[in-house]
Amino acid sequence: MFRSDVRSYWLQSYEWRSPFSNWWVPGYSLVIAAVRGLTLGLLPPLGVMLPIAGVAYLTAVMTVYRVAREVGSEVAFELGLLFALYPLVGLTYSAYPMSDISAIASFLLAVLELIRRRWWTLTLWAACAMMLHKVMWFFVPPLILTAFFQDRRSRAILPLSFLPLLLWISGGALKYHSLLWFVRFNYETHTVMKQGLPVLGGLLQTLEMGSFTKLAKGGVILTVLVTALFTAFQCWRRRQWAGLWTAGVVIFLIAAVNSYEIWIAARFSKVMVIAWCMLSAGRERPRWTPAVVALVIAVLVATNLGYGWYLDHYFETAGH
Repeated sequence: MFRSDVRSYWLQSYEWRSPFSNWWVPGYSLVIAAVRGLTLGLLPPLGVMLPIAGVAYLTAVMTVYRVAREVGSEVAFELGLLFALYPLVGLTYSAYPMSDISAIASFLLAVLELIRRRWWTLTLWAACAMMLHKVMWFFVPPLILTAFFQDRRSRAILPLSFLPLLLWISGGALKYHSLLWFVRFNYETHTVMKQGLPVLGGLLQTLEMGSFTKLAKGGVILTVLVTALFTAFQCWRRRQWAGLWTAGVVIFLIAAVNSYEIWIAARFSKVMVIAWCMLSAGRERPRWTPAVVALVIAVLVATNLGYGWYLDHYFETAGH
């Protein structure tokens, strides 16, 4: 488990005095450094990182439940469970301690504060989300704009959510003598296509590779795309703007990212649970039979275990 990105986050946490990585924003590594310092460096890497991921996971699950309750959904428990066991990546990317779940938890807390119209805490969680993962640069600004137009009182507060990110970008610009240092590497690595179309090229290139794993990966991404399009359409019909732009960002990721990084759309597609919370508001609670509930839970857990096995096998084969 202490391989690839997880190992890189740990090593980057030792560079907290100059946290200007071309690859990642520094939030997660700074949290790791803080926890390591508070525990006097006595814990091994996973002893520090797994509790961080675990706390973030539980926070995210509880926040989904609270968001659903706030908007009046009768299936808040089911939506929280769906998020917790989200197909393939619900458990896997919580046990595999990358920054995803911490960023998602911060974003979900920001959404909860938007619903409650608590602008200072929304600003705090939005800032944290953008400093924990770069993909949140696409999810958070529409959230800020929604709040900006909802309430005039928020307009003097919400811009502060961008302050930590702007300070980090400015510090890196001084170090690297480049104003675009923080996006150039991601653009060249994650969006530039070596072949294929500029839109949906990553999905098509994945399918064109032809191997079983690539076809399966492409099938999952295609399913996410169809789900996101349907979700966006339903949110547009019901004027659920928060759900619309959440699904819209997932569509954008699939359309814009190349095959090297397109799996990020699957990893962050579980954020669409926000849209499903909105769409379920005011509807009657379905009558689930115990057999159906047990079957759905078993299938969801099985997908996570299967993908977890694949990740372990992949890293073993790659020798990471």
